Amino acid sequence: MEKLILVLVYLLLQWLYLPLNRRPVKYYWRLALDDRLPLVPGMIVIYFSYFLMFFIGSLVLIFSDQFWPFAAAMILAQGLGDLFWYFFPNGAKRPEVRGKGLMRQWLRWLYRWDQYDGNAAPSAHVFHALIIGHFLARMWPPLTLPIYTWVGLIIVSTVLIKQHYILDILGGMLVAAIGLLV
Repeated sequence: MEKLILVLVYLLLQWLYLPLNRRPVKYYWRLALDDRLPLVPGMIVIYFSYFLMFFIGSLVLIFSDQFWPFAAAMILAQGLGDLFWYFFPNGAKRPEVRGKGLMRQWLRWLYRWDQYDGNAAPSAHVFHALIIGHFLARMWPPLTLPIYTWVGLIIVSTVLIKQHYILDILGGMLVAAIGLLV
């Protein structure tokens, strides 16, 4: 029963992302370096793989001996993200995607679907991937390198498809670190 309660608390915190994402953005924390990074439409495949990691990784961890520390880290991280997004509504402006090709079409679709440019910092993609990756690596030590390689690629993909700025990534790393210290 306690597991169910923690999962429901997390889902409530996760649900808060949606209304917080639709609020007017007050801050854009773009650095000059962000403008120098290229738009790499092919990285959308890695970006979308985050959802596979999130859902399958979370299910594996919910039914593992890592559940309690995993749940505590995710609840703390999501709560910190929600609080930051509430008090500092921020976003990332996305470029116009020109040209043809499947990856560019997928990127245009993502920008249309995620039409609000809010909740950029801290990056939930980053803190979720880091936390899930950490606990999956603890469960399966021989897979540590591939797991963290995947996490690293997800993080890089967020700036190369222009969903996030570099400071959003650093914020996501900080939130993950705080969540993992629990």
